[in-house]
Amino acid sequence: MDIALVVPDFLSGTNALSVRGQAIARELARCGHRITILCGADKGSFDVDGVIIKKGRFKLPSNTMPLWMRAVGEAMLGINIAWKLLFVKKDRVVVTTPPFIIMLIVAFVSRIFRIPYILDVRDLYPEVYANAGVVSRNSSFFKLIDWFVCGVYRSAFKIVAVTKEVATYLEDKLKGREVFVAMNGYVSDRFYPENSFIPVDRPVTVICHGNFGELFDEISFIEIASNLRRMVKIPYEIVLIGFGKKLEGLREKSLPNVHILGRMSQGDVAKHVRNADIGISLHLPYDESCRGFAVKVFEYIGSGIPSVVTPKNEGGRFVVERGFGFSFAQGECGNVAGCIQMLIEDAELRLKISKHIQNDRGEFSLENQVVVFSRVLFE
Repeated sequence: MDIALVVPDFLSGTNALSVRGQAIARELARCGHRITILCGADKGSFDVDGVIIKKGRFKLPSNTMPLWMRAVGEAMLGINIAWKLLFVKKDRVVVTTPPFIIMLIVAFVSRIFRIPYILDVRDLYPEVYANAGVVSRNSSFFKLIDWFVCGVYRSAFKIVAVTKEVATYLEDKLKGREVFVAMNGYVSDRFYPENSFIPVDRPVTVICHGNFGELFDEISFIEIASNLRRMVKIPYEIVLIGFGKKLEGLREKSLPNVHILGRMSQGDVAKHVRNADIGISLHLPYDESCRGFAVKVFEYIGSGIPSVVTPKNEGGRFVVERGFGFSFAQGECGNVAGCIQMLIEDAELRLKISKHIQNDRGEFSLENQVVVFSRVLFE
């Protein structure tokens, strides 16, 4: 089968969109399908038999740009990709979202030309805009966008969501339309157990990485870091890796025992995570956080380190139910700090949790999850 896979940031390999897109392309090619990737003007390479890359004229706009610039940039790239779609051989189109505007344009064009399209939904729009305060849920503009989006969803050949809660939300919203689940996961050749937890002459490392944007709980982090400074009796460090305006705000505060390394390649991020002792994920309780499962938590699982997650979302409940870590409601800073203190000071507990994770981690690799995705597409 000929499949067009629309992943606007495909070649970089530095974010969840690109990493998931590449894993899907590899799996579909492994199954014998002929894949055409429609993406932005990224730099990089992807040499897999059966996969052809068709680059657009523009790059996917950075999420650090002002919203209006991102919207214009996405629209330009979306029109460019939709035009290219008309001239490639395809039986089906797979479109990932976000980027939201590109998904709308490509899905709309696919619908007009009767091309069966599959939506890979990683986040919910226009709900994200409402939670960010960009538009009111009660406004006519929001309702118009929501009506149009529901039409795009209902016309899809299939819908795949990255969490059960996103799938349930969409099924309720679309009133009877089935939504399948194919989770994210860790990349197994990057995130694997490397830390033996045997006491060594170095501080215990607590790590947090990714996007320190609107969803990151900066205020709770500051309080937790301050509590740990007062409570912990042995050497430790908190390492922050990533990007976002809240990370720059933390840099200016010069918090004790907190080291901010900024943005780096996925390979370097993985090395730091593998050598860490504890992983944390702190988000504000917006709707997308409460229905979400941060990719960083999968990467902690892949690396065999215990996780501490807020709020009590799908990812948080998962690590607790599986015995992979701990989860707390947003704002329980004292309890979160106490839990992290316990993990810092008790190497035997960290080792016990790590051994349990290593025995049970395999099914949660991204390579295994995209097998589920491929099966859903063709069942």
